[in-house]
Amino acid sequence: NNVKSLLINVATPDYDLTLVSVDSGDPVFKGDYVEMIVQIRNNMAGIPSFELAVYLDNSSSPEVQSYDFEGNPVYYVPQEDLLYNEVRFVTVFWKTTSVPGFHNLTIVAQITNSDFEDQDLADNSINTTVFIKPKNYQLSIEMTQLPSQIYLNETLKITVGALNFGPEICCECPESVTNMENASIDCIGAEISLFIDGALLEIYQTKPLGRVIGEEIRVFYWQPTAPGTYYLEAIIDPDNIIDEYNELDNRAYAEVNVTVEEFVVVEPEEVADEESFFDEPLIWAPLIVLGIAGLGMFVYSRLGEGDDYLEYYEESDNAQKIGGVSQQSGFRYDPATGQTINTETGEVIGSKLGVDEEKD
Repeated sequence: NNVKSLLINVATPDYDLTLVSVDSGDPVFKGDYVEMIVQIRNNMAGIPSFELAVYLDNSSSPEVQSYDFEGNPVYYVPQEDLLYNEVRFVTVFWKTTSVPGFHNLTIVAQITNSDFEDQDLADNSINTTVFIKPKNYQLSIEMTQLPSQIYLNETLKITVGALNFGPEICCECPESVTNMENASIDCIGAEISLFIDGALLEIYQTKPLGRVIGEEIRVFYWQPTAPGTYYLEAIIDPDNIIDEYNELDNRAYAEVNVTVEEFVVVEPEEVADEESFFDEPLIWAPLIVLGIAGLGMFVYSRLGEGDDYLEYYEESDNAQKIGGVSQQSGFRYDPATGQTINTETGEVIGSKLGVDEEKD
């Protein structure tokens, strides 16, 4: 009677969790991750541990969820201690979105590290359909209007705009870039090339172009060295690296005529010298003729009167002013004898009669 026995009835745990709903978000482009949020509820006893897996189109192999420290793929999302009547939200992923179109995904919950199974496995899985859009990038390029004509050696400013109407275009990044939040600082997106008559002038790497509203402006400069007509072409993604649905708007064109500037030499107008009186014979010749004719008429009139015009000078106001004495010539002509006599010396200067006698 030193032993006492006691029968203890240990009940088996009744596990029952339910996947209530799944939110798969908006459609994504090919190559992007699909993120799904699953709502889980525990209907019975607390569950020490369980895990979630994602299966694509009824596949028997789960999708990769992450990678461990050694780089090995991890296919399950583990969870612990789901209490009675607890509701929990767990995020799972589909990361291999390589085929565009509609796809069926199945999320399955499984209790782990226990000899006891879920009492109702029917609600341990849930389905959702996601749409993967083709990753048809849609780039476009624009060139500001250029002048139709410039002069030789003039620098032409060419402004080009790169536009993105599709998913984000990114990223070619250096190996040193680990934080993708600042990737736009060091990474590149698309290429813009400028060609002059088919020859590459310059190529430029844009920064990552954001989805739908991504834009970047680039200014090129070109100075022609010879006159002529030049064909300018700006191209985005010239090597066709980015797959686009429509590439007709990947090029912008312009034509510029280069001419040599003409310099007009303005010669100063010749200022004519002032015309001289002697350069106009029609003016002075008649005046001289008139002067000679007048002088001749004066002499003739004096000789014709028979007066001694050399006898004396008439008194004048000037004579009175300088002394009041009449000025006389000192010579006298005698018409009877025809002699001219110096009145001061009495000398006969000339005789007209003697000349007439000699002629006889």
